[in-house]
Amino acid sequence: MATATLILKILFIIFIILLMVIGLAGTILPVLPGTILIFLGALLFVLFFGFEKVSVGIIIAIGVIVLLSILFDFLAGSIGARKFGASKAGVIGAILGAIVGLFVGNIFGLILGPLIGAVLGEVILGKNLKVAGKAGVGTLVGFLGGAIMKFVFGLLMILLFVFALMF
Repeated sequence: MATATLILKILFIIFIILLMVIGLAGTILPVLPGTILIFLGALLFVLFFGFEKVSVGIIIAIGVIVLLSILFDFLAGSIGARKFGASKAGVIGAILGAIVGLFVGNIFGLILGPLIGAVLGEVILGKNLKVAGKAGVGTLVGFLGGAIMKFVFGLLMILLFVFALMF
């Protein structure tokens, strides 16, 4: 019976690690809720193993980081797009471009998709190519800035969790 319990614990820890690694990947890939998956991994850990190693304060801190990452991601994309003159159509085009780009061109499509989508969105509105291109670049800058910061937030969450386990 003790062996079965140990195997179950090991499998659950592997599941938590996979959830956090997928979550970290999700900070870059827009189809996965990255920081939410990392938080879910930490939460499931304490629900399964208790709060001996990871305190309620650590879980709350990780939850706050999730909220900050969502807020920052939203603001970074919007600010980048707006600073370079993107309209609502450009922002929507960028989002659609990111989704299509991910499935069509993997990571390169994910980078170029928002740019192309924003430009197409602006051109459909009747803006000239120079203005549309500027909006596309702004959207790309905002998108990449947001993705980098989400990755940093995700890494911070995992490090906080690991340090709580170790100390």
